[in-house]
Amino acid sequence: MQSAKPSKLQWLWQHSCVSLLVVLIFSCIVELVVFNHHFFFGGSPYARSAIELPFTPQLNAKAVVLSPQQNVLTLEQLSTKARNLKVKLGSAMNDSFADFAITAVVEIKDRHSAPNFRPVAKLYLNPNTLGQDEAIAHFRAIDDQVQGVRLTFTGSSSGWIAILNEASFNVPEHLSVSYLRVALLCLVLGAVYLTLRYRLYLVRYDHRKKGHRALNYAVIAVCLGITFLEFLAISPHNTKMWAFDVFGDGLMIYTNEKHQILQDYPRTQEEISDSDAYTQLLDAFLKGQLNIDVYVDPKLEQLEDIYDFSERTANNIRFTWDRPYHDGKYFVYFGMAPMLMAHAPIYFLTGKIPSVALAGVWLASLAILSMLWGLRTMVLAMVARPNMLLYLGAQVAAVGGALVWYLQIGMSHYFMPYLTGIFWLGILVGSLYSLFTPLYLLENRDEFAGRGSHLKPWQRRYLLVLAGVAIVLIVMSRPLSLLMALVLSLPAVWWLFKENYSAKLLPFVRDAAFAVVPVLVGACFVMWYNYVRFDSITEFGQLMQITGDNIPANALSLELSFLRNSTYYFLFEPLTYLNEFPFVRPALTHYPDTGDFLYLTDRVALMAIPLMWALVLIVFPQRAGGLLSSTSGGVAGTPAPAPVSISHSDAPNTALFVSRGRLLRVILWCFVPSAVFLAFAMYSNAGVSGRYCSDINCPAAYLAVVALLRTMQAPPHRSLLERCAYAVLYVLSLWFLVKTVLISVLICFNSDANNPLLLGSMFNDMNPELIVFMQRTFMPLLW
Repeated sequence: MQSAKPSKLQWLWQHSCVSLLVVLIFSCIVELVVFNHHFFFGGSPYARSAIELPFTPQLNAKAVVLSPQQNVLTLEQLSTKARNLKVKLGSAMNDSFADFAITAVVEIKDRHSAPNFRPVAKLYLNPNTLGQDEAIAHFRAIDDQVQGVRLTFTGSSSGWIAILNEASFNVPEHLSVSYLRVALLCLVLGAVYLTLRYRLYLVRYDHRKKGHRALNYAVIAVCLGITFLEFLAISPHNTKMWAFDVFGDGLMIYTNEKHQILQDYPRTQEEISDSDAYTQLLDAFLKGQLNIDVYVDPKLEQLEDIYDFSERTANNIRFTWDRPYHDGKYFVYFGMAPMLMAHAPIYFLTGKIPSVALAGVWLASLAILSMLWGLRTMVLAMVARPNMLLYLGAQVAAVGGALVWYLQIGMSHYFMPYLTGIFWLGILVGSLYSLFTPLYLLENRDEFAGRGSHLKPWQRRYLLVLAGVAIVLIVMSRPLSLLMALVLSLPAVWWLFKENYSAKLLPFVRDAAFAVVPVLVGACFVMWYNYVRFDSITEFGQLMQITGDNIPANALSLELSFLRNSTYYFLFEPLTYLNEFPFVRPALTHYPDTGDFLYLTDRVALMAIPLMWALVLIVFPQRAGGLLSSTSGGVAGTPAPAPVSISHSDAPNTALFVSRGRLLRVILWCFVPSAVFLAFAMYSNAGVSGRYCSDINCPAAYLAVVALLRTMQAPPHRSLLERCAYAVLYVLSLWFLVKTVLISVLICFNSDANNPLLLGSMFNDMNPELIVFMQRTFMPLLW
């Protein structure tokens, strides 16, 4: 009796499992042979010898105390043959603040380089963590004797102290397997294999198929997975206590002595002063007031100009940093949306205050879910069936390009309004573009009739109410974000008026009221909230804040140099690429400037993100099958007749595709001057920072993804030249998406410990164990 033949699905599953097992085995071999080749092939034939360290009376041992003032150790008159050098550090302190990352540059002097030293290796150590307190520098196979060694140590913290306990030549090699490297190599090789083996690059996304829709959840899992890993990296359980205070009150505590994720509610005025802005705002609301309950120095009112930093300093006056001051009271100028979405719900559920790590991961997760919904609805309205791989990859790249993970790692109340702004912008885009009939529903229809009928009246009006609420909450998050929200929404409203209402005014006005009423109610509330605090319906408090500059005295300058500088900083400044982990960092260069005080920190300009280069594609006219395609939106792989013609059944879809392409171009032409103006306004009034850049990068990510997917829908079938051009563009598109994701993750590992105003990543200070682990994992790629 013959056994039943396996089904095609079973055969594919078995074949894929075998292939992926081969990939796993190959990855393990690469890890052992390539990244651990010193263990198998690099053993030293020479005898082990220890370098004689000087005697230190304070330690009563032969060791060297290292510090920022004494960080170079030079050993001359050596005469030994060596293949490696082991460096072992010890901690000089026993508390958690002794935990920091140290970089050691190893230089040697031999016959070829004498009398100069030449660098041979860079080591990454953490003297307070077992296993990271020692490292081995490998030399090339040389027969000459080492005549001298110079070690230069640099710590991640400005007050670091460590002890050099050992420096030995020709030590035994250790096997150091990195499971992270193996996993990443398996992931890359497996993805490449499956893509090529099953020609996934030809598959087009069909929203009507459950399997295709299920892949959207895989994208959500990837994005939220990165968010959760960031949370683990900055969680109070995994980080040392870290806080800073700039000049005055307003201490920002990243974690506390108990390392609590949920922290105790502040009770005293001193505890409230040491809380973040949203905890202070929540406390004020619970007390039935709008001003925050912090110490107010009575001498403030005696000053000629209370906003003049030098005058406050000269009179030794206490003040709360970055809080508006008016009529003898302090307020919070940050929008209240983060408090309403994070601090208040968590407090009412638990009676505790969320740590900044918990609030950040919660708001970042909401921002991701909202942005992916908005992005998908916009894509479905603009593209009938996008290329599957590009569609999935572009969603992850859009989240990274919008700087969501970079904002999450900011770890302070300064970054939270940007996350809530991204959330409500996603709600606005998702609700508005859901009103468009998706193009895939209009394939092969004979008439335009029925557009908009994919939604019931109550669904349509619910989405309009949601859009109106989103507009209000965008203003309550980040008022400047309103400009870009209008850029993405107003042209769409006009197109909806023409498409869904056939330019009939009365039905349109009746439905539009469901969006307008929440906007008007919210606008009245915001104006009242501003007026009772600052006696002005348009003043949100930014111009009244007490900070390191006299903000009210700054004037909006119309100088061309300001326009030039702001355009460069926000739109075109490149990132800085490094030859060591994390390989890329935000721009930090300080250029000569004129005019007012300029707050200049780490920044990520728009066009520094590879995904954003797709914005250029919007200006090109596109066919329904894509820029190079000769198809009219039918099934991928079906050649179009020659000469190309559009049948009657394809005409509505093609015409609608072209019409919505015009909508996309209108949005782009509105976006460009708005971005320039927004950059100029932020530069003139505040400065340049990575979080400011997200106001421009986030809306641009929506446009860039749609432009890319409209262009690269299906491969052409006309000539070899067109197919080759499509293949090149496709590979470049995939690489740009991957590069965008890599950049958006890697820039989170940067910080400048000597400048606490750089509120980017604080990994080097907060979690040095992680940064050393990552450096050791990826630096074998270069050394």
